[in-house]
Amino acid sequence: MIGERIKEIRKVKKIKQVKLAESLKLKASALSQMESGKIKPSIDTMTKLCDAYGINLHWLITGNGNMLIEGSSLEEIDTLEKVFENHIQNVLDAKKKFFDDSMLTIPISGEISAGLPVETTENDFGNLKLSRDQVKGKVENYLCLKVNGSSMSPNIRNGDVILLEKTKDWAKADGRVCAVRIDGEITLKKLKLDKTRKLLLLIPLNEEYDVLEINPTEHGDCSLIGFMTFLYRKYD
Repeated sequence: MIGERIKEIRKVKKIKQVKLAESLKLKASALSQMESGKIKPSIDTMTKLCDAYGINLHWLITGNGNMLIEGSSLEEIDTLEKVFENHIQNVLDAKKKFFDDSMLTIPISGEISAGLPVETTENDFGNLKLSRDQVKGKVENYLCLKVNGSSMSPNIRNGDVILLEKTKDWAKADGRVCAVRIDGEITLKKLKLDKTRKLLLLIPLNEEYDVLEINPTEHGDCSLIGFMTFLYRKYD
């Protein structure tokens, strides 16, 4: 056991546990747990120990060969290289798994107009990869669309990809950038509820475009799709 071999090093080198812990920049309690086998020392800690006291790392890890570097064989060095290669591969595999588990892939469902409302297109625009912490709740509650137009520039540009959280709650979306359907056609604008006049104000961020004042009673279909929660922009 590695912990027992660390104890053996202290005996041979006549080093107290506190002193060894200080030289390795560890707490004495942590070193004590390593020696008792409750926790395993990291590769970094073992390397520091071996470098500081001339210890054969192969012996420390496997228990085979000589404790001291003097007299270490080529076979021991080859074995040690394999141990490191396996350790590095395990770290890389764990990192890849963590990355894969922490990412979501959401299809880009179509285009949304950043101009006058137009019918959405449904071509194959690929997928958007994003972190799980950018999605609250179920993935089914989100919609991903590609922006077509310049009424929301410079904040939201033509070709940007947006993530929408689906909702039918107008009050929740008030003041946010939203996707709104008007008579079957969809537009992306900042939503403002004019409660006095009972109008929906669809506000472009580009000053060259006019604010759209929508009276829901004058339209057969006036519905909220969702509000923007994330924007992705690809730089060439």
